Amino acid sequence: QQKVNCGSLPRPTMMVQTKHGTQHLKDVVLDMNNWRAGVTVALVSLPLSISLGIVSGTTPMRGVACAIFGGACAGIFGVSDYNIVGPAGALSGMLMSYVAQWGEGVLP
Repeated sequence: QQKVNCGSLPRPTMMVQTKHGTQHLKDVVLDMNNWRAGVTVALVSLPLSISLGIVSGTTPMRGVACAIFGGACAGIFGVSDYNIVGPAGALSGMLMSYVAQWGEGVLP
């Protein structure tokens, strides 16, 4: 454990906490299972983000840009296994606004 004195910051470390315990950041980045999962999510997310961009009245590239920005923010700030990120998060937000405006009867 790192001891923190009053007024000083803890020393930076290259160790990160994962669900497998404490691991070095290099091991997490170079893990092929993480890369495989990331590519799978990206391939599933791409058509959904394009279609949500079209449905919302903008261009398909804006949908892709929003998915990339959301994925980057989730990768930097997301620390939970239960986060909804990417196009699914945008879709849930759209459904919530429809329910707030027209009531629960609009849901399938």
